[in-house]
Amino acid sequence: MLHGWMDVSASFQFVVDALRRSWRVLAPDWRGYGLTDRAQADCYWFPDYLADLDQLLDALLPDEPVALVGHSMGATWLRSTRASGRSACASW
Repeated sequence: MLHGWMDVSASFQFVVDALRRSWRVLAPDWRGYGLTDRAQADCYWFPDYLADLDQLLDALLPDEPVALVGHSMGATWLRSTRASGRSACASW
Protein backbone atom coordinates (compact mmCIF):
# COMPACT_ATOMS: atom_id res chain seq x y z
CA MET A 1 0.00 0.00 0.00
CA LEU A 2 1.59 3.21 -1.20
CA HIS A 3 0.59 6.45 0.51
CA GLY A 4 0.24 9.82 -1.12
CA TRP A 5 2.00 13.14 -0.90
CA MET A 6 2.03 14.65 2.59
CA ASP A 7 0.65 11.39 3.97
CA VAL A 8 2.08 8.44 5.92
CA SER A 9 1.62 4.71 5.83
CA ALA A 10 -0.16 4.79 9.21
CA SER A 11 -3.18 6.28 7.44
CA PHE A 12 -3.75 2.80 5.96
CA GLN A 13 -3.90 1.10 9.36
CA PHE A 14 -7.66 0.43 9.22
CA VAL A 15 -7.21 -1.25 5.82
CA VAL A 16 -4.19 -3.24 7.01
CA ASP A 17 -6.20 -4.48 9.98
CA ALA A 18 -9.05 -5.57 7.71
CA LEU A 19 -6.79 -7.38 5.21
CA ARG A 20 -4.13 -8.97 7.41
CA ARG A 21 -6.00 -12.27 7.86
CA SER A 22 -6.02 -12.98 4.14
CA TRP A 23 -3.05 -10.99 2.81
CA ARG A 24 0.53 -10.13 3.66
CA VAL A 25 0.27 -6.35 3.76
CA LEU A 26 3.20 -3.96 3.47
CA ALA A 27 2.65 -0.23 3.90
CA PRO A 28 6.02 1.51 3.90
CA ASP A 29 6.67 5.18 4.45
CA TRP A 30 8.37 6.82 1.48
CA ARG A 31 11.76 8.40 2.10
CA GLY A 32 11.28 11.72 3.87
CA TYR A 33 7.78 10.80 5.10
CA GLY A 34 6.47 9.38 8.35
CA LEU A 35 9.14 7.84 10.54
CA THR A 36 11.83 7.65 7.85
CA ASP A 37 15.12 9.47 8.10
CA ARG A 38 15.56 12.66 6.14
CA ALA A 39 18.08 12.56 3.32
CA GLN A 40 21.12 14.82 3.30
CA ALA A 41 19.99 16.21 -0.06
CA ASP A 42 17.60 19.14 -0.14
CA CYS A 43 15.24 17.40 -2.54
CA TYR A 44 13.94 14.00 -3.58
CA TRP A 45 13.72 12.75 -7.14
CA PHE A 46 10.91 10.68 -8.64
CA PRO A 47 13.29 7.92 -9.85
CA ASP A 48 14.62 7.54 -6.29
CA TYR A 49 11.17 6.66 -4.99
CA LEU A 50 10.68 4.16 -7.80
CA ALA A 51 14.04 2.55 -7.05
CA ASP A 52 13.13 2.38 -3.35
CA LEU A 53 9.94 0.50 -4.17
CA ASP A 54 11.68 -1.89 -6.54
CA GLN A 55 14.40 -2.62 -3.98
CA LEU A 56 11.87 -3.16 -1.19
CA LEU A 57 9.85 -5.61 -3.25
CA ASP A 58 12.97 -7.42 -4.47
CA ALA A 59 14.21 -7.77 -0.88
CA LEU A 60 10.93 -8.85 0.72
CA LEU A 61 9.10 -10.63 -2.11
CA PRO A 62 11.64 -11.71 -4.73
CA ASP A 63 10.06 -13.21 -7.82
CA GLU A 64 6.61 -13.24 -6.23
CA PRO A 65 3.60 -11.57 -7.79
CA VAL A 66 2.32 -8.61 -5.79
CA ALA A 67 -0.87 -6.59 -5.60
CA LEU A 68 -0.05 -2.91 -5.31
CA VAL A 69 -2.53 -0.32 -4.08
CA GLY A 70 -1.75 3.36 -4.11
CA HIS A 71 -3.37 6.63 -3.19
CA SER A 72 -2.54 10.01 -4.73
CA MET A 73 1.22 10.22 -5.30
CA GLY A 74 1.55 6.54 -4.37
CA ALA A 75 -0.83 5.65 -7.20
CA THR A 76 1.27 7.64 -9.65
CA TRP A 77 4.42 5.86 -8.56
CA LEU A 78 2.95 2.38 -8.73
CA ARG A 79 1.85 2.96 -12.31
CA SER A 80 5.40 4.03 -13.17
CA THR A 81 7.47 1.36 -11.43
CA ARG A 82 8.86 -1.74 -13.09
CA ALA A 83 7.17 -3.72 -10.29
CA SER A 84 3.90 -3.10 -12.09
CA GLY A 85 5.07 -5.73 -14.58
CA ARG A 86 4.68 -8.40 -11.92
CA SER A 87 1.66 -7.02 -10.16
CA ALA A 88 -1.99 -6.26 -10.28
CA CYS A 89 -2.35 -2.55 -9.55
CA ALA A 90 -5.13 -0.45 -8.13
CA SER A 91 -5.13 3.26 -7.46
CA TRP A 92 -7.40 5.85 -5.98
